[in-house]
Amino acid sequence: MKSKFNEKCDTNCAVHKLVTHNACLFCKALRNSPYHAEAVKDMSDDDILTMQKEIEKEKV
Repeated sequence: MKSKFNEKCDTNCAVHKLVTHNACLFCKALRNSPYHAEAVKDMSDDDILTMQKEIEKEKV
């Protein structure tokens, strides 16, 4: 599947060093994240973008 969230996941990246892994939900490697890959495997990019917008709303 062609996806803009399919970059290689680097577990040494700054995101993985954060206390919360919710930041991974906004990573371009989301589909390869050890924290979220299973949850997003059946989601389209549009579904992921919608989920991200919902999470952003909750932060306000």
